[in-house]
Amino acid sequence: MKGVIENCPWYDQFIYWGAPTVDWCEAATCSPLVNPSLALSNISYLIVAILIFKNSRGALGKTMGITVLLIAGCSFIYHSIENAFGQYLDFIGIFLLCSFIFLMTIKKIYPKSGKRKTLGFFIGLNIIFFCIKLSGFPIQLSLLPPFLLAAYFEIPIIRKHNLKLKNLYWSILYMALGGLASAMDVGRVFCDPHDHIFQLHSLWHFLSALSIYYYYLYLRGNKRLKYKINEI
Repeated sequence: MKGVIENCPWYDQFIYWGAPTVDWCEAATCSPLVNPSLALSNISYLIVAILIFKNSRGALGKTMGITVLLIAGCSFIYHSIENAFGQYLDFIGIFLLCSFIFLMTIKKIYPKSGKRKTLGFFIGLNIIFFCIKLSGFPIQLSLLPPFLLAAYFEIPIIRKHNLKLKNLYWSILYMALGGLASAMDVGRVFCDPHDHIFQLHSLWHFLSALSIYYYYLYLRGNKRLKYKINEI
């Protein structure tokens, strides 16, 4: 497991918090951005967040924009400081996105659900997140419950309302390609640790950001959904 270089920025924090559980290809640099390529590629999420804010008509769209903005910030911090605490922040950002996708699915099923019910679902998901964290299981497992629940409820909605799926298909494709790129990075496929311009995990940031934006377009493009389209 690589770590922050001794006597360089964030070294003391690395010793205190420990190493993250994933070892990406990019080698550490002796700079405020430990992994420059991985850190700066989060600008993809920032651009998507700005586009969502610009095109949103209501609270749900703006909430998604804030969520993507948090992903950008958390991931940037993680790859800048490269320690276990930063990785924890990174997973919180991703978990918030998975939770938002699940809550949007619930909104389709219960369009008149009030803030209390929505907040209750959100708190429940976060309890699952922290239970998995405290149990000692890999924190990555916390991403599965909201994602699987969303998929379980989304399929009947798609069939019932005959939704337009073009943007959803693009979203899934970009997410799958991004996941493949990230897995190849961990597996050291086409790995050049000293290339601080391009890394496969940087490509994951770009492709997953595209995936998020196309999911947003999927939500906006389906006026057959029960929630009011002007909320997105």
